[in-house]
Amino acid sequence: MKKLSIFVALLLIVGLGACSKKSSTGVGQFQVVNASAGFGPVDVYMDGSKFISNLGYEDASGYLPLAEGSHVMNFPSAGTTTSLFDVNLTTAANINQTMIVYGRTSSLQVFAVQDNISSPGSNKAAIRFFQLCPDAPLLDFGTLVSGTYTRLYTARSFENATTASSNSGFSTIDPGTYTFQAKVNGAGTTLLTAGGFTLEAGKIYTLYMSGLSASGTTPLVLSMVVHN
Repeated sequence: MKKLSIFVALLLIVGLGACSKKSSTGVGQFQVVNASAGFGPVDVYMDGSKFISNLGYEDASGYLPLAEGSHVMNFPSAGTTTSLFDVNLTTAANINQTMIVYGRTSSLQVFAVQDNISSPGSNKAAIRFFQLCPDAPLLDFGTLVSGTYTRLYTARSFENATTASSNSGFSTIDPGTYTFQAKVNGAGTTLLTAGGFTLEAGKIYTLYMSGLSASGTTPLVLSMVVHN
C-alpha cells in the first residue's frame, strides 16, 4: 500500500453548547473510526506513541483524551511499526471530536468533525448519517417501518471534508429498533437494507454506510458509532 500523508484541520462549529464529556483546559476528547473496507486492523500512533491498538474495519476507538494542538498520526498494520498512512491533525480543547478514515485502501481519505453530544432529552435519541461509499450514486437514507419508507436524509454524495462538516449535526428520532434503507436519489432503487439497529432514549449515534456497491468482497454495510 502506498504511504500517504494528509493534513486535517478540524472545522470548529461556533456556538455549540458545552459537551457532556468536557475535559480540563487544554484537553479534548478524540476518537478514530475505521470506515475503509479492507484497511486494517491497524494500530494508531499519536506523536510517536501508540494511541489505539488493533483498530479493524467498522471499529470505533471510543473517546480518548488528547491535548489541543498539532499532532502527527501514523497508521501501521497492527503489531508493526511501518506506517501505511500518515495524518497531520490539529485538535481543540474542551470538545469531543471524531476522525473517520474512509474510502478505497488505494486512496484513503479522512475527515474530522466536532461531536455535539448534548443530551437529546429523555424521550429522544439523536442520529447523523455519513455516506462513505466511493462508488455509490447520490443516496437518500431513511427508515423502513412496517413496509413504509420514511426518508431522513436526501441526495447524500460521497463525503469530503466540506460535506462532512455540513452533515455533522445530529437530529432527533424516537427511540426503538429500526431497519434503515439507502436508495438511489431520484430513481428510488434500494441499494441497502439493514435492520436490527436499536436506538435508546438519551443516546447519540453516528450511522455510516461504507463498502463498495459493485463489490462482492467488500459489500455495502451500515455501521453505527455510539457517542455516549
